[in-house]
Amino acid sequence: MSDDSQTPFCPPDAIRADPRMARFLEWVAKRPPGFASKVPGKRQAR
Repeated sequence: MSDDSQTPFCPPDAIRADPRMARFLEWVAKRPPGFASKVPGKRQAR
């Protein structure tokens, strides 16, 4: 598939440009290598 408009995935730069993803990626970068979240239950509703 050579036509990028047909690709179902966003390029990494577009993902990093999203403000919510940028905050998440900053948060992840601060965690140690073996980090596993201990938060139980479902994700909070917005």
